[in-house]
Amino acid sequence: MIKATKKNLWLSALSLWLCAVMLLGTTFAWFTDSVLNTGNRIESGDLKVDFYWFKWDSAANSFKQIGMNEWAGTGKMSADNWEPGQSDALLVRVDNMGSLAAKLQLSFDITVDSGLSDALWFRVTKRGPSYSDAISMPEVTGPVYRSDSRVTCMSELENWDDTFHTVLMSNETDVESEWRNWYLIEYGMYADAGNEYMNGTTNVDIHFDAAQATVEEDGFGSNQYDKDAEFAPTQVDAGNDAVANGKALRNAIDNASENDVIVLDEGTYELDEALVFTKPLRIVGDGEAVLDLSNATAPIDGSYVTSAALFVASSNVTFEGVTIYGAEGLNSIVTVGFDNVGAAGLEDGNIKVSDDLSYDFEWAVNEFYPEHKGIYENVNFSNCTFALNDGASVAHGLFLNCRYAVIENCTFKNVNATSAIVKIEEDHTKVLGSLFEN
Repeated sequence: MIKATKKNLWLSALSLWLCAVMLLGTTFAWFTDSVLNTGNRIESGDLKVDFYWFKWDSAANSFKQIGMNEWAGTGKMSADNWEPGQSDALLVRVDNMGSLAAKLQLSFDITVDSGLSDALWFRVTKRGPSYSDAISMPEVTGPVYRSDSRVTCMSELENWDDTFHTVLMSNETDVESEWRNWYLIEYGMYADAGNEYMNGTTNVDIHFDAAQATVEEDGFGSNQYDKDAEFAPTQVDAGNDAVANGKALRNAIDNASENDVIVLDEGTYELDEALVFTKPLRIVGDGEAVLDLSNATAPIDGSYVTSAALFVASSNVTFEGVTIYGAEGLNSIVTVGFDNVGAAGLEDGNIKVSDDLSYDFEWAVNEFYPEHKGIYENVNFSNCTFALNDGASVAHGLFLNCRYAVIENCTFKNVNATSAIVKIEEDHTKVLGSLFEN
């Protein structure tokens, strides 16, 4: 009996061993199923806008096309030997040829002006939608005098705001008026312009910018994903003439619309008057853009409490990757906002010991200038350098009278500050990761 039991145990062990050996060379079989979905494709749309230019032909009593898009080699509003009472008109057709809806913005720059702009007028309207309506007679006819309320003096051209808020649908729609628009630009010389405007010159640049519009929907049914789409940034090119570069920069700032982006090329931009920012802008450099304000005079306007080479009087202004040289004798290299009661100075002794400083002070009401009770917010500097030439000194390198400011990864170089390198007067202001190389 015992022998039989042992024999059975041995046989069982042998069977288990054989099963294990067999499993090493085989796999289990399971019920399976699968679904394969092929042919998935994601394509990006394109934003493409074409411009067609028409000038008024008095002989034909109609507009005639004279160019498309850039129209290289000649200005669109060019005219020679004008005299009082003379006028002209430019018609621009804008077609959205892309697959995405686009919003348009029209603006103007006066690049050269001998004073002639005071004797000129302009008027901008939209035309169409039909072709026959668009190319018909200009709306302002006959001599135009300064008292004519239909037109605006061309000296105000750069301040003209595009309130049309034009949105063009993609050309996939069959309705032409949805993807095509017409602009009529009329201009002329006042009939009562005097002899002082003889031999004058005014040069004008016309800008049409396009960006995505909130029309197409995403996968969640929202068309707001591109509501913050910006128009193409303004590029300021830098040559070997630092003074000319400075004039180009000032012109770009003066002509910019709110929330525009201005991109600075590598180079030096020399200015002999302080830069003043009164609207939300974003100034972007490549780390090699130098704002040389070492000879700049402070703003003349007495409402500016503190004098600085660069003064910010607006919320939502950002500086990235620029070097700012201040001027000897001014209060600060950069001042943001108007002076207020109470201040926390980041003195030379304590600011160098930490690269992560965060200050949170109570808001101080401006008692010196009650008309400036509004406190600016969100004025930020990142990867910027604040500097002085050898031997120069100021009271403050950076004087902050704003809230929610962030100074990040900046360098304060050779800033001989008699009061504070950075002075903070409002709450929620941070200085992060910055270097101080006095």
